[in-house]
Amino acid sequence: MRLLFALLFILSVHISAQELTSGVSGTGLGRGVSSLRILSSFKSFEQNGDEYLHYHQQQTFAYGVNSRLTLLGGFPLHIASGSRDYDGKLRLGGPTLMAKLRVFQLDKDSISTFRISLLMGVELPGVDNEISSDSIDPILGFGATSIQGRNGINFSSKLKFNTGDTPYYEFNDDEYLETVFGYSWRLTPREWEDYTYASTYLFTEFIHSYDFSSEQSLIVSPGYLIEARDYAIEIAVEFPLFDYGSRHSRLEFGLKLGFRYLF
Repeated sequence: MRLLFALLFILSVHISAQELTSGVSGTGLGRGVSSLRILSSFKSFEQNGDEYLHYHQQQTFAYGVNSRLTLLGGFPLHIASGSRDYDGKLRLGGPTLMAKLRVFQLDKDSISTFRISLLMGVELPGVDNEISSDSIDPILGFGATSIQGRNGINFSSKLKFNTGDTPYYEFNDDEYLETVFGYSWRLTPREWEDYTYASTYLFTEFIHSYDFSSEQSLIVSPGYLIEARDYAIEIAVEFPLFDYGSRHSRLEFGLKLGFRYLF
């Protein structure tokens, strides 16, 4: 029953303007276009009275098969230190293989648009079972994109099933649902033209994490984005709003840095 509830929740809405640091955008790359994205995060956690620092880096490669279908592959790197449970070594998490299919598009003009996409894929077993699942775990999500003038809104949901026995890194062996709502405001230029090379944005995201052992957290993440035709640079901070449950670590503060390159 809980899985049915999560699936129905995912088939709600995902609205994204410019592609921000979290969530799943509803846009694709276009036929033959590729992108490489590197997102690094530095976070301070508290767990059982101990404080530790966690560095996470996600590398994602995307390829546009056509204007509707985009294929994605990625893998995470982890370093955690400062607690008796972590040794400060570089660890490789489980790789992911994903497909994103745009199922709806409504363009008002060259800027204003509304798009909806489906996301599906798997997380494969990693080489280090301490930070990755030992099984092939399905991932489902739903997304869309809405840009109206200088305003963008983002709402995304992504569900990961754990079909094995090994817990995810920082989570347990239950299913895990992440929901992201974000708003972005284009600072410059005031009016976007076809010859515009780069734009700048302020954005804020609310990231809700829920696993089905009834643990959940809500994080607010304001940031700044520079988005050009062939690259993007982003920076954001993270602050916890609430955290229910006591089995896992609690975020105290986070910093995220991202870079995307299209080719």
